[in-house]
Amino acid sequence: MMKEKSKMVQKLDSSAIDTQALEQDLRAQSSALCAKLVSAHGQDNDDALRQNIATIAAGMLVLTASRAGATSPIPALLANQDVKSNLIDAVQAYGTNPEIGT
Repeated sequence: MMKEKSKMVQKLDSSAIDTQALEQDLRAQSSALCAKLVSAHGQDNDDALRQNIATIAAGMLVLTASRAGATSPIPALLANQDVKSNLIDAVQAYGTNPEIGT
């Protein structure tokens, strides 16, 4: 697990992330999520909605850390062993998407 975390920290420290593309993607995801929330009835899609929210949150972490650069505390916070692995997995997924990162 620590090797995965250190790779994730390196990706967030990298300047190779296209922040403009990531921002546009996050805006589109947020708009789509809002539409789903407005039209949602009952609890049938709660798990999918939670996953969408988690994905957007992970993207916001990547975007914020990328824009802050080397001074960002986010990579160090995510490297902490107490951080839940599903959040780290979601952040890593952004780092491996060829459209927005490396």
